[in-house]
Amino acid sequence: MTIGAVPYSGPAERRGGDGSVLMAVLLAFGVVGWEQVLHTGPGGPPFYQVLHWLSDSLLALPLGLAAVWLGTRLASRQGAAQAPLGHARPGLPDRHRVRRAARAWRRRP
Repeated sequence: MTIGAVPYSGPAERRGGDGSVLMAVLLAFGVVGWEQVLHTGPGGPPFYQVLHWLSDSLLALPLGLAAVWLGTRLASRQGAAQAPLGHARPGLPDRHRVRRAARAWRRRP
């Protein structure tokens, strides 16, 4: 099936998408937006502040992608299951699995 010029291959699970790009975009834009709120005073035109936020967020996006990729890779190596986006605890393993992994890490030679 084709939607527009882009072939559609079904749900994200079949395509291999796991929401990493969405998570990275939310991470980059959220962190830079919070930084803008903390460091920007009430002066200055709002249009300039929005442009500054957008440009800084786009510069931080590759770092956010790398952080999400690395975090997902490390979590999968530890055996932590990733919950899909929209759940109460997205991407977080349960506390018992975290405790077992911490104990095993402390016991290693």
